[in-house]
Amino acid sequence: MTYRDLLQLLNDPETLNRIRQELQRRQAVLIEMALTGRVADATDRANILLYFRDGQLPGRPTAIEGVLKNFASSALSYAPIRRSLASRIGSNPTATSIARALAAEFSNTRFLSDASWAPAEMKSLSMLVATDHGLTADMLGGKTLHSRILGVLHDGARKLENFGNSGLGRFYEDVEKHLANPEVAWQYLENFADGVRQVGPALTADFMKNIGFHMFVKPDFHFLRQFPRLAEVDTAYSPRDSFILGWELASLLRIPAFVLDHTLYQWGRHGDKGTGTTTPKGRQDSIATKPQPAPAAQPVAVAPAGVTISSQVLDSLLRIPKWREECTKITVHRQEQLTKILAKYDHRSLPISHFTKQHLSDSKLRNADAYPAVCALLCGILERSGESLRLKPGIVLGERLLP
Repeated sequence: MTYRDLLQLLNDPETLNRIRQELQRRQAVLIEMALTGRVADATDRANILLYFRDGQLPGRPTAIEGVLKNFASSALSYAPIRRSLASRIGSNPTATSIARALAAEFSNTRFLSDASWAPAEMKSLSMLVATDHGLTADMLGGKTLHSRILGVLHDGARKLENFGNSGLGRFYEDVEKHLANPEVAWQYLENFADGVRQVGPALTADFMKNIGFHMFVKPDFHFLRQFPRLAEVDTAYSPRDSFILGWELASLLRIPAFVLDHTLYQWGRHGDKGTGTTTPKGRQDSIATKPQPAPAAQPVAVAPAGVTISSQVLDSLLRIPKWREECTKITVHRQEQLTKILAKYDHRSLPISHFTKQHLSDSKLRNADAYPAVCALLCGILERSGESLRLKPGIVLGERLLP
């Protein structure tokens, strides 16, 4: 089914009413989860209450420095980078906290100064920080954590510098000229992203919707996975087609596309944990992650007597600079090692007590018995839940490079 066919199918009063009610149901569930502490991330909790309970929407920054902070927080929301920066400040970075996260990541307080967020100043600062970390100009925008972050900051500042010199109003006017329809808007996103290394139209769409252009959606993993479920179809759509679908459906529902986008995003992160999805029974969602077969019953290993259970060991391992640089992906070999580690427990999780002081003193043990799990945590294959690390639902280990 093409996206145009789906739009025709959705343009029906009964269908639109069902979707509207489902969105409202999900928002109500998310509000209740946020209020009762079942949404772990502080940024997500605040946004759920702000956008769903209080009905607020992001406004347009009044200074170019605010625009650049929004660009940085969106362009650096790629999962491995977001997790690394979030570990520095305790929550997902936003435009109001991205400076603090970067200051901690690079141990450089200049990021905390608003003056540093003028585009010309950020271009200079990103190059100075790169030099301090042994990176040359041609290394920026690479796949390692720091080169990617600094490349985004440099290229984004360069992109916005021309608008900053002629006034912020010109930038907003430039965006508004390309809002005639979603096809034109998508082309504008592609053109804007051109020349910004490691940033494409999806991340640019996130930036635009967060600076007051509420007709944009971000066609990321959560949106691509959740939209077909909401529409009750089993067709996977490209980012471009999903962007158009989100724009058009929101128009039919007479709601800001931002609200549709944020509902699907938060539901994908917190609400859709095996209950409450709208995928019809018996219909396979073609873009759902292949489920992990239930493991056979195994005895659960118990931490040896006398071992001190402390998350401080894990936190020390998470701060190893080389690991933070490397662990944007986890290889098949490391996944196989992780599978063996998980097999000592319940095959899907391991207790924090798995990490002992011996992992800090014994390099061989650390490499084989700690690195795979820590790497999986850094790149988002494992998630921390209380006193354990749990494999995310739907993850299949040992088949391909993840995530």
